[in-house]
Amino acid sequence: MGCLALETAQPVNLNASFQGARLRAFASQDRQRHTVRVPIPLGTAEGSDTLFLALQTADGTETTFRAEVRVVGGGYGEERLELQPALLPLADPSLDASEIEQLRTLTSGFSERWYLAEGMMTFPSTTLVSAPYGIRRAFNDGPADRFHIGVDFIGAPGTPFSTSGPGVVVMVETLPIRGQTTVIDHGWGVYSVYAHQNDRVVQPGMEVLAGQIIGTIGASGRTTGSHLHWEVWVDGVPVHPRQWVDG
Repeated sequence: MGCLALETAQPVNLNASFQGARLRAFASQDRQRHTVRVPIPLGTAEGSDTLFLALQTADGTETTFRAEVRVVGGGYGEERLELQPALLPLADPSLDASEIEQLRTLTSGFSERWYLAEGMMTFPSTTLVSAPYGIRRAFNDGPADRFHIGVDFIGAPGTPFSTSGPGVVVMVETLPIRGQTTVIDHGWGVYSVYAHQNDRVVQPGMEVLAGQIIGTIGASGRTTGSHLHWEVWVDGVPVHPRQWVDG
């Protein structure tokens, strides 16, 4: 994920787009300081692409700019997982695609309250990381054609975990791949996802505090063992969660 800061000599309205998608631009009260977030989907080909910017003044004058954004591979590697026979139907790529689209729709929303105004996120668990963000995955004898879009924390069933930041709960559901899942809206298009839970202790509509226990680690959904799968989505795109953690 990239971020562009722009200052102008006079108040302007700013519109931006990248790879055909419109980007959200955040302006100060005087509309002379602007921030544009550029969430880049995992699997985007390396190379340069164009960020388009359009600035419009109060009298309707529009000025356009182009900026080259260079996409560099993360060198994430691959891993092969052995699913039990009962879980093999969950390796169907169409199930992954359907679930991703459901989350994309949910996390494309925008709420005005910025819950993270007082600081960055924290990790939801203090246990060891068992799988990092970005690796390609293969199941049994299949191809390595799935990306791991979160971070996995190993833990025994029933181990509590906390929210990575304050916000409001917008989903508590059981999904085919992610199992028992909770989604929190942190405002301004930023969401966190907590999957494979054993127990869930919050409900949609509840406001939660930073560090509040919201569930326990489990092995629901498509898993090879008990762990917490944690994702961060920005404007409908899953991004590297560590970018949102201080330090």
